[in-house]
Amino acid sequence: MAEDRGGTIVVVDDDPAFLELLETLLGSENYRVITHQHGHAAFELVKATLPDLLILDWWLADAAGEDVLALLASDHTTARVPVLICSAALPSRQAIPAPLGQPTYEILLKPFEIETLLQAVRRLTG
Repeated sequence: MAEDRGGTIVVVDDDPAFLELLETLLGSENYRVITHQHGHAAFELVKATLPDLLILDWWLADAAGEDVLALLASDHTTARVPVLICSAALPSRQAIPAPLGQPTYEILLKPFEIETLLQAVRRLTG
């Protein structure tokens, strides 16, 4: 049995299969997982829930990860939410604006090992 972490994680990705995978995986680690497929709604969702972590795809069908990060950074209530950018392709770490107010963010390229994801989640929520 996984230890009770009690944290909330918001996952924003436009791939329903990826959302289902993370909901199952992180739920089995006792995280409360909220998923959403649309980047434009990500800011409001994060503001409403103030999660312990946002897992964000960089390339969303309706918004760029950069836009979502900028919105988060622009609001004092969301600027402190750690972000795990989880995407199949990124321009480069240098192309991502300096943390934009987020105290912590990491990049994890798909495909990844499950344990690598879990380690990143534990670091960012710990």
